[in-house]
Amino acid sequence: MSGDVKQDAYVRQAARWLLALAALLTLIIYIKSSAPVLDAKGTSRYLSVLWISLPTILWPLWHIPHRIKVSSGRFTFPLRIVVLASLILVLIMSTVHVFQQVPSVSADEQHVEQLVSALKKMNITRIYSNYSLCNRLMYLSHEQVICGDTWSLNNDTTLAHGYDRYPAYRDMLKKSLNPAFVYTDNANQKTTLEKLLAREHVTYQIVRSDEYMIYILSKPLQTTQL
Repeated sequence: MSGDVKQDAYVRQAARWLLALAALLTLIIYIKSSAPVLDAKGTSRYLSVLWISLPTILWPLWHIPHRIKVSSGRFTFPLRIVVLASLILVLIMSTVHVFQQVPSVSADEQHVEQLVSALKKMNITRIYSNYSLCNRLMYLSHEQVICGDTWSLNNDTTLAHGYDRYPAYRDMLKKSLNPAFVYTDNANQKTTLEKLLAREHVTYQIVRSDEYMIYILSKPLQTTQL
């Protein structure tokens, strides 16, 4: 084997090992994070990059029979069929699941668009909500509505800043005199907010937009960590 051919073989092997290592590190980081505990189904999208490393993982399996010297008629063909069938099954199940989600996702998207319209009509441009809704509201409103993520802390007794990807959004909310709050009925933050409103004797108005509740306060809350 010539030097150039050997070098090419080394480069290919190194690339395979790097891709396999990247897949392993991705799995380790994902497993050690809180994502699979909080929302395993929703956060599984972070593993989509594993498709890049999949050929590297399958390639050695495809060549196992040649290395262990087993007759191809009894082992090679069944092994390849099982691997290929498993991969096809995963792709089919994923595709079916995506199509099943289309109606609910479309309806939810319409609800969020209606919420954006409701906020604009009421001239509400600064709100607190949850992480996923905040990102969607700001995107659909072209940042006319600025939203900050909130977490419930201390056994749901106070609200604090959550994960805001862009720190400037948080600064804009702090400068706002009296931002509104938007939650769904089953949100933990909604229960915490109502406890705070009762404790501070703050009057408020609730405007509904589908499953979303817009809390318009008569004055700002004083005992939060926002």
